[in-house]
Amino acid sequence: MALFETDFIALIFLGLIALALYIVNKITTFALDKSSTISVATEIKMLFILRIASFAIIIFILIEGFPLFEQIDPTYTAILTGSISTAIAFASSGIFSNLVSGIALLMIRPFEIGDVVKINQDQGVVRSIRLTKVVIETFDNIRVVKANSEIISANIINYSMNLGRIRKFVDFKDKIHYAEELFPSMLAGEEEEDEKSLRNLFTTIFKLNKTQKVHNYIWTMEMPYKGFLHKIDQIETLCKEYREVFGFKPRYHVNGVGRDISVKFRIMTTETAKIFNDQPEFANDLYKIIHRHEKQ
Repeated sequence: MALFETDFIALIFLGLIALALYIVNKITTFALDKSSTISVATEIKMLFILRIASFAIIIFILIEGFPLFEQIDPTYTAILTGSISTAIAFASSGIFSNLVSGIALLMIRPFEIGDVVKINQDQGVVRSIRLTKVVIETFDNIRVVKANSEIISANIINYSMNLGRIRKFVDFKDKIHYAEELFPSMLAGEEEEDEKSLRNLFTTIFKLNKTQKVHNYIWTMEMPYKGFLHKIDQIETLCKEYREVFGFKPRYHVNGVGRDISVKFRIMTTETAKIFNDQPEFANDLYKIIHRHEKQ
């Protein structure tokens, strides 16, 4: 016996349930995006399970809720139900785990083609996303092919930010983490200069409609204590030289001290090619400064 008396009532309830599931998915996605304690891999798994469950509920309402389905021969209904159950069982097994992971990645979209990412120990630019694999080109021009089943459980860091819905400058700064304490200015008067550069970048992105994505790449280098202040002066000069290259002056901040001084660097640009081609050159120039022998 069908759950509802008429197909019309079943259709109304199906629409309401579908709307409710859509809202639940949206709220869950928003909450997970805002959470700082849940990893990207866990977020992908949770959202994928939620969407599979939503799909199963819709299928159940379609089969059990409409009186129309009672007119179908029970044999065909059993075949349909069995097929769906078999498909779900196979999808849950290792046979199709890679394919299912690919579908999950396409649904959740933790990164897109052209994004600068780090997946476990491999970092570079995403060149292709397929149902079974993702291709990443590293900064050494090496193409790494990773199975989607591996990515789904990996630690993913996406250095690229989609700013498509942002229209206010204050939201723009918050999105790129400019206001966080991670990169406070080390020099007096630098805040005003960087504020102007950031506003110019905001204008370029949203007023001229050139792009709606910013790549915010961060890495750490170790510096010896000897000659540290002198080397910092040289690094500051180098960062000013690279302002024209990246469109925004690279920032740096002391991240910790131990046997050496850990310094974290950040470059920000609207062009993937700038990180892919110019970041290694910038890092190499930093390396030369850091390890240059001081004259006695």
